[in-house]
Amino acid sequence: MARATGARPIRESVEGDAVRLANYEQQKRSEEETKAIDAFVRVYNKTGTPEYQKARRRLTELRIDSKRVVQEIKKRRQGTDYERALRGSRTRRGMEKRQTLTDYGSMR
Repeated sequence: MARATGARPIRESVEGDAVRLANYEQQKRSEEETKAIDAFVRVYNKTGTPEYQKARRRLTELRIDSKRVVQEIKKRRQGTDYERALRGSRTRRGMEKRQTLTDYGSMR
């Protein structure tokens, strides 16, 4: 009867709260890491500047691996899926697909 009205046993409430708290902490950490990587990517070609040193220190504090930063830089150089699709069309069929994508993109 109590369950039908929305009440939960204490054990389930505690477990649910623990899961929500863990998810919140993970999301918070992920956002911090993303901000740190973004800050470093903005200044990575300005070696020696105070901004570069600050961004580098932040990556070290968060224990972000250099491989992860390199992957992010490569990913950003590739561009969006849309841009890659446009670059990859060299054949007649590819050009037709590109035109379709361009037409669809301009309808927004």
